[in-house]
Amino acid sequence: INRLIYAVCYAFLEKNVRTSTMSYKDDGIALLKALSTKCASIDSQTRLRAKNAFINCRISQEETAINFLTRLEQKANEARNYEINISEKKFIYRLLDNMKHHKYYKDRIASLLTQFELNPSAFNQRWLENKFYALDEERAVMSKYHFRNNRNTATARYASQNKTQNNN
Repeated sequence: INRLIYAVCYAFLEKNVRTSTMSYKDDGIALLKALSTKCASIDSQTRLRAKNAFINCRISQEETAINFLTRLEQKANEARNYEINISEKKFIYRLLDNMKHHKYYKDRIASLLTQFELNPSAFNQRWLENKFYALDEERAVMSKYHFRNNRNTATARYASQNKTQNNN
């Protein structure tokens, strides 16, 4: 029975917990005691830290929409692990609200945020993820175009300066 308890518990453990409980191999009762102690050690401060990590997660000006979405998703999942309720609507609002100040995305996000506030049921996370992939692709194309134009302009200026210097 002890091995059966161990096998059932082990099947549901995440990799990091499996690694930290290797010393309880084939001892189900000892594993349950260790897991009980580990779960009891989650205090209100840990929960508050996880909640604040989600709430205070901000997009940097150089970060892409997809990278921020992934990072915020990780923070939300961590908070959910501590039994903090984060609904999809709350997640989407936090995502859009944090992105509305980004130098590249702010106009598009302001529009999406207004639409979301008017009709939250029209949005879901998968749809936004696809939208963000499109925004990031557009941003990459615009950056490449902007880089090419600036490079050609700099080359043209450099060439015209050489002609001026040769004429003098």
